[in-house]
Amino acid sequence: MQSFIAALCVLALCSTALAGLEHRDSPEEIDLDLEFRHKDSFGNSVLTPPCENIQCGAYSCPAPFELKKNGACCGYCWAPDHEVPLDRHMVTAYNASGSAVELCDTAPASCRGPGASRVRCFIPSCREGEE
Repeated sequence: MQSFIAALCVLALCSTALAGLEHRDSPEEIDLDLEFRHKDSFGNSVLTPPCENIQCGAYSCPAPFELKKNGACCGYCWAPDHEVPLDRHMVTAYNASGSAVELCDTAPASCRGPGASRVRCFIPSCREGEE
């Protein structure tokens, strides 16, 4: 029983001695802390604004679009939905345009899937004099 109590005393002394050791940052760690800090010693931000180094190009917005910023770094052209209709492309029935052709024999098996997801091949429409 006395040896058990002695072991507990030694363990308690070792743990308090280890707790007294302080971790000291190396000079490299201190340099990294200074380089990547986000506040100075007074609590002021040292971060640059996100748009500070962005250079926006020249652009114009054709009617009915208008230039907006809304907190973005550069402006963008915007128009309400009722002025610019959305293009909701719909898949049409197979060969509704008359331009579809059969898949070639060397097409991968993944192109021959069932249903509307299968690949469609079309007759090339080249300009005059080109093939």
